[in-house]
Amino acid sequence: MKRKNKSRLLSFFIALAITLTTLIGGIPVMASNTGCTSKTDDSITEVIQDTEEVQRLRSKIDALTSDSFSTREAYKTDYWGQVTFTNSNIGAWHTIYGHQARVAIAYKPVDGNDALTADLSTSFWSWTLFYNPNNVDSDGYCMYVGPWKDITYQGAYRMIYDIWTTGNGGVHDGRRASFHVWIDYK
Repeated sequence: MKRKNKSRLLSFFIALAITLTTLIGGIPVMASNTGCTSKTDDSITEVIQDTEEVQRLRSKIDALTSDSFSTREAYKTDYWGQVTFTNSNIGAWHTIYGHQARVAIAYKPVDGNDALTADLSTSFWSWTLFYNPNNVDSDGYCMYVGPWKDITYQGAYRMIYDIWTTGNGGVHDGRRASFHVWIDYK
């Protein structure tokens, strides 16, 4: 009798754990601007929405990586959102449920000046990107996909952005740009 009661109790707790995991996993997580440190720009927008533009840009990035369908199934992708800002921005925190990750970015200047340098970093990746107007899509987006890097499983990461005019030594000079960021992980 004790064994039967223990079995029922264990089954109940397993069912409860599965139910709670399903409910919590179904709650959408949205980034907020409260983590932004740019004090000079009140018009920072950070949006996480899977729009037609987001899907189109991601398809172009996937074509750049030349990942086959079977390779694409070997990793997951999280869209960290689109952010438009002036000079610098610190994005929201995101948890990555993987042991390796890479960054995929589509970016463009929105202030009419193509001479844009972007210094982007997380604690597992950092790179300086130069906007190349000769290598953009029809909407003016330049694409970049970083190498796979080892990360801490369930680690919390965020993107830090700094932009300036190419050739001015990294000094903020009122540049405004838009970025879409995806994290691929496995």
